[in-house]
Amino acid sequence: MKPWQKLTDIMGDANIADEMSKKYKGTVLAITDYDSGRVTYAVYNGIDGEHEYHRLKDKQGYPIKLSIDTQYDVWIPDPPKGMYNTKEGAVYFYRKPFRQHKRGLGEGTACVEKLGAVIGAELSHNYFEGLIFDVLEDEKVRSVTLATAFKLAELRNSAAINRTFAICLHPHKETGYALFYEKYMIGEIDEEVIRLGNPAFKQEIIDTQHTWCPNHKIEVMQ
Repeated sequence: MKPWQKLTDIMGDANIADEMSKKYKGTVLAITDYDSGRVTYAVYNGIDGEHEYHRLKDKQGYPIKLSIDTQYDVWIPDPPKGMYNTKEGAVYFYRKPFRQHKRGLGEGTACVEKLGAVIGAELSHNYFEGLIFDVLEDEKVRSVTLATAFKLAELRNSAAINRTFAICLHPHKETGYALFYEKYMIGEIDEEVIRLGNPAFKQEIIDTQHTWCPNHKIEVMQ
């Protein structure tokens, strides 16, 4: 079965072309080369006028043409919900309910939130696309060390430690960092101590502390 048929669940090249445009135009899909195993992410742009090639473009904007009889696999990427590192710093990624008409990764089917700001339709489509590409490229990096996160935050203002916790430069102090549980600020952190504004998050940290901050003292701010 060709990938276009799997993506649309219908038969007939003309019907498939129409359905691909309806469900996937402007969204990000994944392309796998069976021979090398290499995966490329690209935005689907529709079919050419002769109905011979499906047109896509990669992260750099270079065109990709795949024949209607392509031997490549084309599929919907589905990164898990959570925090990711991008060129713009830490972002929170999640999929919207699959009831949406569009199916690939795009503004109608996914959401990318920076710490304290939502990246939505009011910002440029290309900007949103760029963050989606960054999320997909960071998917295999499930966590970084706290020392690495501190360095990334100095460069980009914020950084994801793992899929659950992130930091950003402290908004009110010259030193230290604000600590986030997913997209919610829960306290502050430095090289030795975590200070929580709400004791309800203490157990969340204790449960995973051995994986990212094993030597930190945990305090609750009064």
